[in-house]
Parts: sequence; structure tokens; C-alpha cells
Amino acid sequence: MKLTTKFLRSILPNNEPENEYCKKVLIIDSDQFVTNRIKSALQAMENQCIGVANDFLSADKMINKDQPHYIIINSVLKGEFNAMQTAKIISLDYDIPFLLVGSLKNPSFLQTINELNPRGHLLLDYTDKELEEKLREILV
Repeated sequence: MKLTTKFLRSILPNNEPENEYCKKVLIIDSDQFVTNRIKSALQAMENQCIGVANDFLSADKMINKDQPHYIIINSVLKGEFNAMQTAKIISLDYDIPFLLVGSLKNPSFLQTINELNPRGHLLLDYTDKELEEKLREILV
């Protein structure tokens, strides 16, 4: 291996998990507060957030490039495709388990849960403990 290759590998981010139990997770969310809570919980559990996509088109590029083990989708999503459309496309085009985060006040959230059978779902008013428990449940 050339010296330059060693040097580049040492300074560039590596999208491979640190250990075999570490899961690569992509977050699709346009709410910075929710994203930060999820990222903190993932880090506390020694999993890797490989990125945050604000819309489906960005998520699609990240999925193809980084090949996450799991995807977390917030039901409040901006862009050409809403969160429910994004979840449907992901469930049809990719074999990647996903978690939906949303509100029971949103009728399309419940409909999507029933139609797509995600790995899990989490209500937006979750506590940090509930978030960590749900992540442990799905990241197996």
C-alpha cells in the first residue's frame, strides 16, 4: 500500500462500522431537533449514523453509496416526496428495514404503518428512554 493511500485512509471518514455489531443507519428527516436526538441515541448505543437526508432524492443517493443497514424516516418530511411516499419507495426498491417516526394525529402515518409493515414505529412525543429501547429493538 502506498504511503498516500495510508494517509488518505487515516484522514477520510470511513463508512464502515467500527465493529461487527455496529449498524449503519441513515436518517431521513428535515427536523433538526428530532435528527439530533436520534443521532445522540445511535452514538450512545455505538451505532453509526452514516448521514442525514432532508428529502428522498438525497436519501436515494446515500442509500446507493453507503448501503445502510437500517433507515429511520420522520413523518414530517419536505421535498418532492413526503415521508409516506418515501417509505413506500424504499420498501419497494430496497431490502432495508426502516423505522417510522410520526404522530397518531397524522392519518397517513397509521395507514403507512399498516400498508408497509415497517420494522417499527415511534410516536413523536417519545422520551429518550423510549427512543433507545425502540432502537435496540430494531437494530438487531
